[in-house]
Amino acid sequence: MTQPKANMYIHLFIPLLEKTLKRLGELPTRKASLVAE
Repeated sequence: MTQPKANMYIHLFIPLLEKTLKRLGELPTRKASLVAE
């Protein structure tokens, strides 16, 4: 797979992955205070 084609797929799949993880409640937290030890 060429780099331009891989880049195209990354840009297609990242929003889909984020939407899916959000729907499942599995998005990674951005606040360290919310991370369980």
